Amino acid sequence: MADVRPNTPAATVGIKAGDVIVAIDGKPLLDSGEVRNAIGEQGPGTRVTVSVLHDGRPRDVNVTLQPLEVAANPQDAPAPGSGQGKLGLGLAPIPNGDPHQGKIKGAYVGQVQPGSLADASGIQQGDIITDLGRAPVSSPDQAAQLLKNRPKDKPLLVRVWRGDNALYLTVD
Repeated sequence: MADVRPNTPAATVGIKAGDVIVAIDGKPLLDSGEVRNAIGEQGPGTRVTVSVLHDGRPRDVNVTLQPLEVAANPQDAPAPGSGQGKLGLGLAPIPNGDPHQGKIKGAYVGQVQPGSLADASGIQQGDIITDLGRAPVSSPDQAAQLLKNRPKDKPLLVRVWRGDNALYLTVD
């Protein structure tokens, strides 16, 4: 889980940011897409058993699903800034009109090159990168430096804010 909001079903049963959902109702899940699909197939009010790894220890919790709040569309992107490189990202400061401006720190994704590593990993224009490889990002320049110095032989864990939700993506 990239983020767990207060007063949600997940928070109520003790699921924390960083927990890994490995199964729902006993069905193993391989990635976040399968988690979204498994939850999306259930209706609000449905009670499910969620199997998580918390600090590496398995745990099962029962959760009653609630309707998902729909996030607003991201603002139009500013001109691309630093960080284009091999990943295919154009990074910029968080624009003044963005609802997250002044509330979170990070690098705004102003452009994603089609067919790039960033595109293949699911990073989208309008995302705000807040962590790279579990290191916090406070500016586009810092993100560019972290990207430049990242180990090229390992996948990179990227935490982004998209609308009102945080999520983790992996760049290979």
